[in-house]
Amino acid sequence: MSASIIENVLKQSRGYSQHDLNDFCGRIQTNTVADINGEGFIQKMRQLYLLLHCTRYRRSIPQELINKLVKILTDTEECSWRSRVICVAVLAELTPCEEIKIFDFNTGSKNVQLAQSLQVIASQGPTLGDFGQIIPLMVRWISTVGFDHDTQIRALLFINHIAALHQQLLTEDQVHVVSSQIADWLAHASMTQSPDPRTRHLFKKEEELMTELDGTPSKDQFTVLSLGKYYSSDQMLNIHSFSVLHTWLKNTSRAGLFVTSDTSSAEDLDSSMTDVSSKHILIEKSLDYCFRLLDQCERRVKQPKDLSLQEGVLIEVLSVLDCICQLKPGHVTRVFTYAQRLYDRIANDAAQARVVLQIIQLFLNHGDIAGYNSDSALEHYFGTILAVSFKHPAVAFDTVLFIRENLEILCYKTDVLSKFCPNILKILAWNPRSYLTEFIDILPAMITPSTALEIVHTLLDLACMTAAIESSGKMEARDRESMEMPSVALERLKEVKNSLQYKPYFSFILRNESGHGDTISKLGDLHAVLKDMMQSPRVLVCLQVVPVLLKVYFKTVLSLGDFELCSQLLPVLLERVGVLYGIDQYRNDIKKIFAEQLQALVKKHPQLVLEQHPEILEYVGQIRNITDKEDFFIHLVWVVGEYTSATYDPRCTPELVSKTYETLETLLYELSGLMSAVASENEAPYSVRLLTVMMSAVAKLASRCQDLIPRVLLCLTKVGQQHRDGNLEEESKQVLLARASELINLLKLPNVAPVILSPSAELETGRWHTENTSLPVLLRASNGILQNIL
Repeated sequence: MSASIIENVLKQSRGYSQHDLNDFCGRIQTNTVADINGEGFIQKMRQLYLLLHCTRYRRSIPQELINKLVKILTDTEECSWRSRVICVAVLAELTPCEEIKIFDFNTGSKNVQLAQSLQVIASQGPTLGDFGQIIPLMVRWISTVGFDHDTQIRALLFINHIAALHQQLLTEDQVHVVSSQIADWLAHASMTQSPDPRTRHLFKKEEELMTELDGTPSKDQFTVLSLGKYYSSDQMLNIHSFSVLHTWLKNTSRAGLFVTSDTSSAEDLDSSMTDVSSKHILIEKSLDYCFRLLDQCERRVKQPKDLSLQEGVLIEVLSVLDCICQLKPGHVTRVFTYAQRLYDRIANDAAQARVVLQIIQLFLNHGDIAGYNSDSALEHYFGTILAVSFKHPAVAFDTVLFIRENLEILCYKTDVLSKFCPNILKILAWNPRSYLTEFIDILPAMITPSTALEIVHTLLDLACMTAAIESSGKMEARDRESMEMPSVALERLKEVKNSLQYKPYFSFILRNESGHGDTISKLGDLHAVLKDMMQSPRVLVCLQVVPVLLKVYFKTVLSLGDFELCSQLLPVLLERVGVLYGIDQYRNDIKKIFAEQLQALVKKHPQLVLEQHPEILEYVGQIRNITDKEDFFIHLVWVVGEYTSATYDPRCTPELVSKTYETLETLLYELSGLMSAVASENEAPYSVRLLTVMMSAVAKLASRCQDLIPRVLLCLTKVGQQHRDGNLEEESKQVLLARASELINLLKLPNVAPVILSPSAELETGRWHTENTSLPVLLRASNGILQNIL
């Protein structure tokens, strides 16, 4: 079924109103509920499940139908397995729900129905699910010898669910009983295959042994890697016991119910000898089981399909061993021997990336005890393995999860996050929709004084990285179909990528390590080459992600970055505001962020204006820098006028103020001339806001260097005269003329102008609002003086 058909079905299902849902439930009760095993009932229940599941909003169904479904689960012994499963799924979608009552029976004849209803009871929660009654019953089922094995499996999964979410409801005795039974199921399972349940043999056939992954008969302990055509009940209990082993050990120990400390008082040892023994037995049996699995995994698989099974088992084994080492540090040395041997065998196999990462997690957690430094393993994974495996969905997920869980260690005790940040960001570039939340947490840990500039360039070119990844190598057919780009264009892009001119560009944008430079000199050429990729769905999503991460980046820099870093960052803003890859909306968003962050940077470090004075004046002095980035240019002019002052930096001499004014004056005359020559405001190349901000900037400069006042008065007068009879709209014209008049009147009072145009920084403290020299008083006084003069 295609994605479009699925989306249409989901959209139609989400469009069901509560009234429509009630009518549908009525038809189920009227037409199909009589034959609960019929195909019509099952199909209608599947549709009902879809209607309940397809939306995140809670929906309700009539109480009468709920009662029917509960009755099917609890009282109808003739109900088929299929009908019972779909009823459980529907009721689980309604939970928690007070109208669902399943736990009010406890007789042996209803064990099967109750076991199959445990999913609904678990979803009801502790109160509505009446866990106080259910938990002791489940423990009794688990510990009863000769009980129905399928029911015991369901009970084990339910108790494991309780241990994961409601540990406080379990008692120590219950944990020890379950632990003992898990240990027994792990250690004792038959080694022969179960006969075919679909046939009846008149003559007893010779029992066949389970086989290893390489096809040889298995003669040792049964494990999940012991293969056979059919499995007996005790073998299924063994498999399920291993599947819950890690979560059981972790959650019961976290709740303080599985304490294995070797230091206890004599009274404690006497009173809980049985408890300690059960804990010790489970850990010992788990160790033997895991080491047996590690030995089995050294065999070469006979069937390729078993590779995924082997990988999954290795990951689970390493998780269990990690948990055991936390519970009993005395086992670390023995576990490390096996883990190191496994790592040496698979470290260079990129297909085993997930297993390698799990081994590294073990190294990180217990390396101090074993005297092992995991830095080389981390560098090998993030530098080599991740470079070729980041596209794999499971590898990407595990890597992001690993970074999140070990963020503090990786940030403060290693340099892998900063050293291999380009490699790590490839995961986000390839999966921009999936990992934004995680990278909001990860990104600040990547930023260091040595990588801060490189990271901002990498973020700005993240969509460019996405396009380069899509175009590199031979794409699979399904990937090519998902790209809104002709295959001919893709082939042409591959040729360009491998050309001598552009190959270094692609190599840089797809580099594995940081420290190879901030950006490339002809970045615009690479953007032009990748222009056809701009409409790729993956690239478009990445363009939506970048502004969010940029805000996180600047927040981190502003809170932790020093003056030197901010000084290096300001020229980057000037450079990159005009060199951006992406659609118009994306470029506008980035320019808006740059404008806001420019003001924030200079507000924190006003000395930046003097520190980067040559670069700023060069940028402001060129009219072409206004095109397509006027808002950023306006903010820059405001910053220049506001912070070019000896108040913020003693290096600001009258000569420097004069030089700054000359640059702004020249540009103001040029802009004013262009604006006055247009036939209407709609044809104006620039906004009136730009002119008014520039006029305010030159007036501020004159208030700090009074030798400039005559020139500024002349300049403002000329600008006002140019537009008095111009073609601008009346409202815009009045704004411009009013600003010119206000500034001219202020500058005619040289002693007042500096106080109003360049107030002391103490104004922000609030003290000016309580003294007679407050700003409103000064404005009223200057206005009265001017009226008397005129």
